[in-house]
Amino acid sequence: MECGNGKFVYDTTYGKTHVITWGSEAAPPYVLIHGMTVSPTMWFANIPEWSQHFSLFAIVVMGDFGKSEYTSQSLLLNILIGGYMEYLMD
Repeated sequence: MECGNGKFVYDTTYGKTHVITWGSEAAPPYVLIHGMTVSPTMWFANIPEWSQHFSLFAIVVMGDFGKSEYTSQSLLLNILIGGYMEYLMD
């Protein structure tokens, strides 16, 4: 997994999840999950400071704005009604 202004796509049973990274691989990891109806751009003002101390992983959540793609409407519905933890663990 690459860090330092990297991007990667992670295939899950729900679909393709995009993740954006910043910081050093040697730093402690910190996962950023954006709020509803926005994208990881909500963190951009904080990235310069936080990336000096942490290895940041901004998950582009499915079913919202961004590049993550779900494989079926029923799987997306499962995420939206409380399956977020299951989705993130996948």
